[in-house]
Amino acid sequence: MRNCNLVLLFGSLLISRFVSAARVPSQFYNASVPRWEWWPNPGQLTNGDKGQYLNLSSGVDLWYTTFGKNSSRHTPVLLLHGGTGNSNQMYNQANKLAETRQVILQDTRGEGRSPYTNFTNFHYDDFTRDAIAILDHLNIPRVAVVGWSDGAIVGLDLAMNYSSRIERVFAHGANPQANMSLPGLNDPIINSDSGSLDSDFATNGTTYSVNGRSKRGLGKRGQTYNCESLSPLPGNCSAMEEGVAYMWSTEPTWGPGALAKANVRFGL
Repeated sequence: MRNCNLVLLFGSLLISRFVSAARVPSQFYNASVPRWEWWPNPGQLTNGDKGQYLNLSSGVDLWYTTFGKNSSRHTPVLLLHGGTGNSNQMYNQANKLAETRQVILQDTRGEGRSPYTNFTNFHYDDFTRDAIAILDHLNIPRVAVVGWSDGAIVGLDLAMNYSSRIERVFAHGANPQANMSLPGLNDPIINSDSGSLDSDFATNGTTYSVNGRSKRGLGKRGQTYNCESLSPLPGNCSAMEEGVAYMWSTEPTWGPGALAKANVRFGL
């Protein structure tokens, strides 16, 4: 795969922040959820979670926020969260990066503060076009992208289809094919019934079997930053989760030829 250079700046920063956050057990820790399904423990952005909406001509409303040093010599950074989540999953990265550069976050259409209304189906290409619409609205010509899970997939989509707008991408947990979104059932750690990494994270160090599981768990993600507490239409959150789960089962469908279109530096 060409143009696949590890983005050391973002990589080292993100890894250190993910690890430091993961070592503190979340108050919402649930031992019945397999290790690979743990979500980042969300928290508040240093701008007080203040944001606004971009109203697309299609009727879709996208929540976004931007903060940090607008006059920085560094390229602005667009942070993209994981599926069925919200931007506060990236609060550690956002707050740290905002110390030196402009940061843009958006709640994916239908998720978090962006209400699930005026559209039906979820598609990564729509998420990608939404990101470009926000950048156009903010008059930001070019960004670096840091994405996690679904956000990482959108980051790669941006690199493939909007290379002129993207300086580099750090994609954490992206899968180019829909059938790669679940870990391999033969993985000796992920598939452990007894747990083999107890020394890693103290109380959160046990792994659980994924045998017989058909899809990712969609349970509550905490009480402060879940869909029901953030969305203007909380009654649509269950339908949103079902729609996103269906997207996971069918998208993306990229091969080596598609990824070769990404004429930017990216790290996976």
